[in-house]
Amino acid sequence: MTSAKFSPGHHVQPLNSQKNFVSLHKSKRVYKNHIHYSLYFTFMAQVNTSPTVFKSSKEYVCWIDIMGTKNTMSESFQKAANFILKFHSCVIDAVKRSDKVTFYPLMDGVFITCPNSTTIRRVIDAIFSAVAKIFIAEERNGYRFLIKGSLAYGDIAHGANIDDKVCEKLCNEDAYKKSLMCGMPMIQAFTAEHTAPPFGVYIHESARTPSELQGKYYVWFGQNGIDKQLLKEKILSYFNWCKYFNRYLEMEPTKIELYMQLTDEYFTNRMGKDIEDNPWNK
Repeated sequence: MTSAKFSPGHHVQPLNSQKNFVSLHKSKRVYKNHIHYSLYFTFMAQVNTSPTVFKSSKEYVCWIDIMGTKNTMSESFQKAANFILKFHSCVIDAVKRSDKVTFYPLMDGVFITCPNSTTIRRVIDAIFSAVAKIFIAEERNGYRFLIKGSLAYGDIAHGANIDDKVCEKLCNEDAYKKSLMCGMPMIQAFTAEHTAPPFGVYIHESARTPSELQGKYYVWFGQNGIDKQLLKEKILSYFNWCKYFNRYLEMEPTKIELYMQLTDEYFTNRMGKDIEDNPWNK
């Protein structure tokens, strides 16, 4: 018989008893499950995301990011960091001059939200104009970077509005909760961005309305001192450079051709008169 320790007033059966072992195993499992579910329900009781508590509002959500950051980062940390810091410098200059604008930086990109279409367009104009000036001023294609974005509209809930009724754990974590945002428009803007041309902004269907924004693309250039034709030429020059060094840059030639076609379309007036000078007549 295997020895066992005794406590006063208790009778302990040998541990090699099969019946005793199964009973002990079951009791441990029940005890562990009890702790697990107790902790689970305790935590869940601290969170309430019902619409009447964690309130949302109708807002425009714009996602803008730098193209090709993964390849740039794998090639040179310094170059990638240079691009990212220049980009976010343009973002902060634009958003700090506007009211009722919230922004969520995310490495090489940023979510910008605003309930007013005029304001969100002004911010987009400022960011794209600032980055375009940097792009044009840089004479070496190897040190140029491009951005593109997309715009959606719908219900957004901001983490800044989290109080103890929403989540006790986060209500006092001011910096952390202000980095959070929930809502379908952020997903729509993020996933639709890949359809935007270089230096262009795609308008998701959720943001298209007869009285505000229409069409697939938002045109940000025009009244901000940007030479549209010069920018177009510089972008096409950049992609010709990418085509020449496509193996080193790990870029598919077919993708480069698509970017060039999208650039040509975006910076060409498709509503122009049908005259001989139009690109489609050549």
